[in-house]
Amino acid sequence: AVLTLGLGIGANTAMFSLLSGYVLRPVPYPAADRLERIYRATQGDPHGSFSGADYRELEAAMGAYGQVAAYGNAAMSLSAPGEPAEMVQGLRASPNLFATLGAGPALGRGFRPEEGIHGNHRVLVISHRYWRNRFGGDPGVVGRAVRVDGEPYTIVGVLPEDFSDWRHLSFIDLYRPLALDEREMRDRTATWLRVVGRRAPDVSPAQGERVVAALGERLAAEHPVANEGSRWRTVGLRQSFLDGQGRAMISMLVGLSGFVLLIACSNLANLLLARTVARAREFGVRAALGASPLQVLRPLVVEALVLAAAGGACAFVVATWTFDWLAKRSAGES
Repeated sequence: AVLTLGLGIGANTAMFSLLSGYVLRPVPYPAADRLERIYRATQGDPHGSFSGADYRELEAAMGAYGQVAAYGNAAMSLSAPGEPAEMVQGLRASPNLFATLGAGPALGRGFRPEEGIHGNHRVLVISHRYWRNRFGGDPGVVGRAVRVDGEPYTIVGVLPEDFSDWRHLSFIDLYRPLALDEREMRDRTATWLRVVGRRAPDVSPAQGERVVAALGERLAAEHPVANEGSRWRTVGLRQSFLDGQGRAMISMLVGLSGFVLLIACSNLANLLLARTVARAREFGVRAALGASPLQVLRPLVVEALVLAAAGGACAFVVATWTFDWLAKRSAGES
């Protein structure tokens, strides 16, 4: 009975939590209706990324759109004096990423424009989670010297706890300036940069889409080897978390888990009913000895409450584990 309740309620809760996290939870940035993801769509990948050279041209031509920022995932090795090195999930981000998203560090500062130049990039902003877990929440961490991939860096800021979640930037610990080198700025074949944009207040979604699409068409004509067949498009940040097919799939999973819960409850009800019928003689003896109807029912109520509490505790474990696993899988983690 406990396992039936735990699996039924836990699976249903996890599916609804996934629906709530993807669809119902608001985006954790101000004026999120003007935030968009910009994709370099191809026949094989409708959510394609950009090369360093394409991003530079995109950034230079976005005056009619608003502002854009780029970022790319990169595993990094961080070591502090007197502590062992560890591999962490990092992000190379253009200096204006935090400003584009409308958020800033809770401690210290963000990146300065000049730190986006290769050679001036040895500064770090760390996530609130990593600050708490690795540095114990020490407010004096700003200005601390560490080594990243063997090079000296300085921590200049700590992000607020609600800066991001697993739907957008995933579970990132370190942020360092993008600082493209000469090879990355000329390369049009390596597409590894994700781009997010914030439309100007007087630019509508349709106008922004046209500006981005026109630039994509121009670069496809100028650089056919790298960009032929690509189509640049914009998608609202909230809509980019889950496309129409994904929303339909999650809704279907929530419905299926609801039916599973109904089946589990009906099976449990039959189980308890059969057990109660088997105890009919016991109840008859109790009544013959003078027990009132309430006294006869009291043990059944207590047993049901104990089962419900135990099943709820089991469901909490199942729901938490399932939701965490689904969140990490959806964010690309193993």
